[in-house]
Amino acid sequence: MMKTLFITNSYLRGNSGGIYATKAYINAFALLSESMTLVYAMKEGLEAQDILEDKITMIPVWDGRSKAHKFMDLCLGTVNRFQKRIFKLIDPLSFDTVVFNNSDVSSGLINKFKALGVKTITIHHNYQIEYLRGDCSKLTLLPSLFWTYIYEGMAVRNSDLNLTLTREDINLLQKHYGYGKFDVLGVFEFKPFTELFYDATPRGHKYVITGWLGSKQTEESLIPWIREYYPLLKEEDPLAELTIAGRDPSVSLCNLAEVYDIKVIASPVDMQPILDSADYYICPTDRGGGLKLRNMDGLKSGLPVLTHAISSRGYEYMISLGVVYSYHDHKSFKSGVKALCTSRYKKQDILNLYQSYYSLDAGTCRLDSLLRINKV
Repeated sequence: MMKTLFITNSYLRGNSGGIYATKAYINAFALLSESMTLVYAMKEGLEAQDILEDKITMIPVWDGRSKAHKFMDLCLGTVNRFQKRIFKLIDPLSFDTVVFNNSDVSSGLINKFKALGVKTITIHHNYQIEYLRGDCSKLTLLPSLFWTYIYEGMAVRNSDLNLTLTREDINLLQKHYGYGKFDVLGVFEFKPFTELFYDATPRGHKYVITGWLGSKQTEESLIPWIREYYPLLKEEDPLAELTIAGRDPSVSLCNLAEVYDIKVIASPVDMQPILDSADYYICPTDRGGGLKLRNMDGLKSGLPVLTHAISSRGYEYMISLGVVYSYHDHKSFKSGVKALCTSRYKKQDILNLYQSYYSLDAGTCRLDSLLRINKV
């Protein structure tokens, strides 16, 4: 079994997709390791959550730099808080494997570990260049793109194994950086399932969209979608009732939703009752990279999902089963709505399929198999 060092720049408390996936990967590697040390980003009042701490040595790392200092470091190629400090925090010779949670963490470090004979694994949550273009501020965009291109390329070429969330990520990374050893890990739950059981009540006409409504990607996708696609939804299903739920909705989004008679639930304390009351799930995000974990929220609530093609990446298995439907234009959207409304799957059927593929046990077995196949 491995003696693993796992390094992540993600905070480990919160509900974002990146945090969700990171906690799953941490727990899976912990279950497969003889010993594991986790070096992770920490800020005041924000502790790690849902980590198998009894199996992990935890090393939180604070970042006391000012915004100006961080920007200056970024311009000079220091893109994370670990780059200059990691060997003061750990003894690299204590590990046989280091896992970098995204290429921004491997920056400036991957070759140093390889020189010491430590095997290197990089988990790419997306094609980072694509992600930054859709999410980065104007001030930091150019230096972020410059250094990401350098460090992401180094991770692709020098990692003993690159793991991705989707097959499309592999295609994009290889296209831009050339040869690398790749495999698809996908995503899965970070803790064992709590058994849920749904009755076989016939579906109604309630649709739901959820997520962080204040994010740049979501707002820039959702506002045009309401104008362009919501009328098509009503055309195909005149009884459709749409609820949009999530934190930090903008005034523009709320005002537009009111015009179209769409219900907005801002920053709900508990999203699950909203999902449980819905019949269908829609993900309209049409930009950014990686895998959209909000689709998993719909699936584990027993809902068939209609998602834009950009957000369908990584859900090929569920698409093949007819649980997730993808659209890219008006015609395919209308076909998708028809498919949702005639889905043969009950809520319990979808939940059972979800558990068989996305449980922590299933994900850990998948990771174990990939490590063995790739001899890492």
